[in-house]
Parts: sequence; C-alpha cells; structure tokens
Amino acid sequence: MIVDPFEPPPTAPFTAPPPAPTVAPHAYRGPFDREAWPERLTAHVVSPGDDARIHGYPVAGDLARFYGIAELAWLALRGTLPTASERAALDAALVLLAPVHVGEAPSHAALLSRIAGAPPSATIAIAAVGLGEQARAEHARLAGFLDWLAAPHGPVPIAALADDATAHRDARAWLHGQLRSWFGPDAGLPDAPLSRIACGHLLLHRLGMRGALAVETLLVWARLPAVIAEAAHTQLGAVRSYPARLPDYQYQDDHGASP
Repeated sequence: MIVDPFEPPPTAPFTAPPPAPTVAPHAYRGPFDREAWPERLTAHVVSPGDDARIHGYPVAGDLARFYGIAELAWLALRGTLPTASERAALDAALVLLAPVHVGEAPSHAALLSRIAGAPPSATIAIAAVGLGEQARAEHARLAGFLDWLAAPHGPVPIAALADDATAHRDARAWLHGQLRSWFGPDAGLPDAPLSRIACGHLLLHRLGMRGALAVETLLVWARLPAVIAEAAHTQLGAVRSYPARLPDYQYQDDHGASP
C-alpha cells in the first residue's frame, strides 16, 4: 500500500470506555448529626409574651406596681424577692460601688468613643465591656478579702484597706451599725479601715452574692449609668476637648534627634 504523506493515517473507530461503577457517597455524621437536640430554647427566668413574667411574677401586673429596680435585679439573680433588710443592704452596696471617674478605663473609653463619633449603641457597648473587665479584675483583686470574710483569721488583707485610714469614718460607723441591724450583732465591719469598694463587696458577700457572674453583673449594672452620663457631656467629634498632651511627650527619631 502506498501511503500519501499529506493524508493522516487511518484510525480505529472510537469506542467509549465502560462506565465506572456507581459508589454511594459516604455521609459524614458530625456531632450535630449524632446528638438528639432539643427543638426549643428553655426559658429559666423570663417568660415571653404580652404577659411577660420574671420567675413567675407578672411584670406589668405585679412587679411594676409594687416593687423597684433593685428588687427586680435580686429576683432575676436569686429567683425570689428580697426581704426589706436585703433590699436596703443591696441598695447601699450598689450605691457604694457606683462611682467610676473619667480617669478609669471604662469611663475613659466611653468618652473616647464619643470623641470618635460613635453612635450611642457603640458607646454603651464599649462602656459595658470596659466595666465587665474592671469588675473581673476587681473581684479577683479582692478574692483574698472575700475568703477572709468567710473565715476571718489574722489581719484584714491589705487589698481591702483604704489608702487614707481617716477618710469616711462617719460613713463606716453608719455602715457598721446598719450591718448589725441587717445581718445580726456579729456581722458588722471588721476593725480595720476598709475602702469604699471593699465595703460594697462586703455587703454583697453578706447578702450571699458569691458567684463571679452575679457579682460582676451587679458591678456593671451599678456603674453603667454614671459612666454613660460622663461620656454624654462630651460632644461628638470634640477632639480639641481632649487633653492629648497629658502626659506630655516628645517625638524622637532612631538617633535621638527631635524634629
């Protein structure tokens, strides 16, 4: 046979390969597939609906008419309403713990958020986060004092003492008497100049508020209004109202030369 060099060589007819066998895909069963999950959330404190209830107490028909906000907080955290003595002691604790000045981190951060032009929701969120961290650190710093309250032995831990032993003597004398009337003759203040903050934590301890979540919630709740009120006195975007050179500083390059 003569092969023409300009013609392609003959090819065999195309035959399709046989189809691959069908294999059922392997179905992965993760933890959300293996467990039996509830079909609804479980409400433990607030009952939803128009007739909202907190631990079974109707909000509109009972709590709003006959009780105050401190009693509501106690009810939410403890599941029962406080006695008159518990209510009075809780009021005193929250007022003692409320002040947070503008030089402290939560209030300072809220003020800066206003200067940066943040909307109210962001300022509130920033303040709440800062207060939560402050409450955590404060609760940890006073842990030794709280342990001492549970089993008094030896001197009062130094973390609970006031910087100025002579400050607020009249207030401490009043609180000593109130503690004895609220909790019994042996439940007064220790014989040491406690700080205002330590007195507030002592009251919460006497009231049985021991868990970090409950205590730190009360600290944030007590302090948030004053922090937001402080921030509200700063106009949005008021950069020139901020002491940007306090403390003062001087830029230098890598060789120590000032511009």
